[in-house]
Parts: sequence; structure tokens; C-alpha cells
Amino acid sequence: MDLCAALVAAAIIVFVCLGGVVLLPLNRAGHLWTAQWTVVALGVFAVLTMPPRRWAAWAPWTFIAVWAVLFAWMPHALAVAPDARAADIELRRFVQCLIYSAALLACARGARLGLAGVRVGWLLALLTCGGIGLWEVLTANHLLFLDPVRGWVFGPRMPAATFLNPNNLAAMLIGMIAGAWALRSGLRWLWARVALDVVVVLGSVVVVFTQSRAGLLALAVVYALELWRRWPLWHAGHRERAAAGGGASSDGNGEPGPGHEREDGTETEAGDAGAAAKGPRWSRRWTLGAGGALAALAVASVTIPALARRNPVVEMVGMLFDDETARSDGLRLQLIRAALRYLRESGWTGSGAGSFEPLLWADPEPGVVKLTNLHNAFIELLSQYGLVVGATHALSLIALLAVAASPRYLPRDNRVEILGYLTAFFAFGIVASSSLTIPGWWLLQASAAASWWAAARERTPQPAESHALGRSSET
Repeated sequence: MDLCAALVAAAIIVFVCLGGVVLLPLNRAGHLWTAQWTVVALGVFAVLTMPPRRWAAWAPWTFIAVWAVLFAWMPHALAVAPDARAADIELRRFVQCLIYSAALLACARGARLGLAGVRVGWLLALLTCGGIGLWEVLTANHLLFLDPVRGWVFGPRMPAATFLNPNNLAAMLIGMIAGAWALRSGLRWLWARVALDVVVVLGSVVVVFTQSRAGLLALAVVYALELWRRWPLWHAGHRERAAAGGGASSDGNGEPGPGHEREDGTETEAGDAGAAAKGPRWSRRWTLGAGGALAALAVASVTIPALARRNPVVEMVGMLFDDETARSDGLRLQLIRAALRYLRESGWTGSGAGSFEPLLWADPEPGVVKLTNLHNAFIELLSQYGLVVGATHALSLIALLAVAASPRYLPRDNRVEILGYLTAFFAFGIVASSSLTIPGWWLLQASAAASWWAAARERTPQPAESHALGRSSET
């Protein structure tokens, strides 16, 4: 059952990430809800066939609590909403987000195989959406248009793939890269790890061409996390050779070192490569060589005039000091202040479902230079649904950050994976015009919860283990 559920988890991610290419035609044909009810049925079946003991973990409940509190509060949010039609649309979209994200978590099942399905899903999404993005960069053609009447409103080689907007694509690509690298960490074959690195680099190129500031910052964070994950493996050559002879070690942080068998019964990346003799050394050489080549290319793209004129980063840096960028940043702050004012005027219980835009448009003194979406999903959730819902969501994110920050509870691979998904989640939440009811946004948090769930079941800290870990770090 875990294998079947894992395949469904991968399919859900790909289905959602294909976005308008799949969802819009299904909606026009009247089959969208049929597809969604199919996802519901598969999710329910995954829950019913799951061993009850798997629910004895915090991870799934922290995610379920957000949806439970949100829908418990929904009658009040619908009652006070200033626009019944906008409230109904938001409710329907929330139901879609719940269907996909809850089904994904259910199909992950707190199992290693289920988590592998999640990671494969993000890799397939990266191959698909990243491939479309590369095609857009190379050809200046585009698959979908945000405004079919005006045509393509962004730069000719700025990709959006299936997400309509380059900012949205950039943020989602970060999550795809995090999932692909998480899958890479468990692979035994050097050629497969190298292939995944190549896919990630190509996906990173697409992120650069979106010219999304938040996307580039998130990309730097994900690369730094991956470097931190690989660093102990690169500096343990003698341990790798010992692992090839059957030795084991610890990295000094209470985590299995290179060549150590994980508690889930699989070997670490370095141990797998060590068993293949020169694997780690060649892996390190490949990474350093590829990094050096990319660094040289980056320097050339800035210093050679012919390349600099086509460099999206150079163009984006120039835009940082542009008056239009300053006005855009100022507008975002004005919109946040307006949303918080509506929250305060509601008595901190929320201004209602789908209420921000109607309130802003009807406000005689909105205090903003342009009437538009809030562009901040976290403030949007807080202002429309009040402190109770906002605090519940914040606590669920704090729980994920807390377990990712502690080596006692999760292996390094899972901690990096969780932080990678959350990096994409936070980036998407602040760059999209309104990611609150976009299913892909919630899939990122569900994936982080799935990684926590699967790893926590395999690594439950015991007092004796904690004492041993403390001794190990002191030696």
C-alpha cells in the first residue's frame, strides 16, 4: 500500500504544478470536480489503510490543526464578509487547497516510501515546469498568458511556465529544487546524483531568468542548506574508507556520519558511495568542478559586455535602484497597513472571507496608490480570518522550524529538506499577488510536514540515546 500511495503523492504534485495546462481545460470541460473527488477518494483510502500507530506523531496533526481551525472559523468569516460572491469563491478555492494538500500528506503516510513519492513528485515537477521555463527562455515563446488580451506583459525571455507569473514560478521552483535534492541524498548511484545536480542547475537558471528578487534570495538559501548538508561528507575521506571496510562513525552532531547506517536501515550518501570505492571523492570533485565552472560563467556574464547585456541578474540589479521598484515596495507596505487596519476594525476576529479587495475598493481613504491584491498571504490570512486562525498557522510553521533546527529529533537530510520547502513557502507567500488559495503553496507546507512525519517515526529520541549523543559531541 505504501508504494501505491507514494505514486499517488507524486501524481498529486505533478497535477497541481501543471496548473493551467491541466486545471483550466478540466474546468472548462466540467471535469475538474470529478478529478478532485477522485483525489479525495484516494486520500481517504490512504487514511483508512494506514496502520493506526502512524498517527502517534505530532507532524500530521500540526498541519491538520490549521485546516480544522480555519474551517471551524469559516462560518463567522462568511457571515461578516462584505462580498458574498468573493467569499464563496475563496471558500471553494480553500476546499481545493485542502483536498490536494491533505491527500498529499495522507498518501505520504508517515513512511519512507511515501516521502520518496513526495520527492519524486517534486523532481518530476522540476523536469516539467523547469523544461517549459527553459523553452521560454530560449525561444521567447510562452505557454500561458496572464492577460490573453494584452499578451505577454513581462520581459520576452522571463519564464512563467504553468504558473502565469514569473514570481510564482520562481518560488515553486525553489520547492521543486528542495525536493529533488532531498531525493538525491538517498540515492546510491553516483551517476544519478550527478544527473540530479545537472537538473537542479538548469532549474536554477530558470529561477535567475524570472528576475524575482525573493526567488534569487530563496535560491541562495537552498544552495547554502545543501552545502551545509554535504559539508561533513566532503571532509570525511578517512571515514569513507573505513565505511568501505565496514566501519561506522558519527558526524559529531548526533547524526550518522559518512558510512553509518541510518536508523531507517539505509546507508548515508557517503556510505553508499564509499562502498563503491572512489564514489565520495569523485562526487566531491564533480561538485567542486561544477561549482568552479558556474562561478567562472557567472563572472564572465558580468564582465564581458556582450554577455552582460543579456544577463538577467545584471538587469535585475539595475532595477533594484529603479523608481518603479521603490514604488512597488512602498505599495506593498501600504497594502499591509491597510489590511492590518481592517483587522483592527474587525475587533481582531477577521474582516471576512475574500474581504480584502472589496474593502480596499470601497474604502474612501485606502491609503494606497494602487488598488490591487495584498501580495502577502500571511497577512491576508491574519487580516481576513483573525488572530485565532493566524496564530494557529504561525504555530504550525514554528513547530516545523523548531524540529528542523534540532539535530536531536531529525537527521540532517530531513532537516535540510524541511527548511528547503519552508524557504519556498515563505518566498511564495510574499511574492505572489495572493498565494493564500493556490494549492501549490499548501503543498509545500504539506511536504515539509511529510518529511517530519516520516523521519520522526524512524528517529524517536530516547533518554539513553540523548545521553550518548551528548557524550559524542564532547569527544
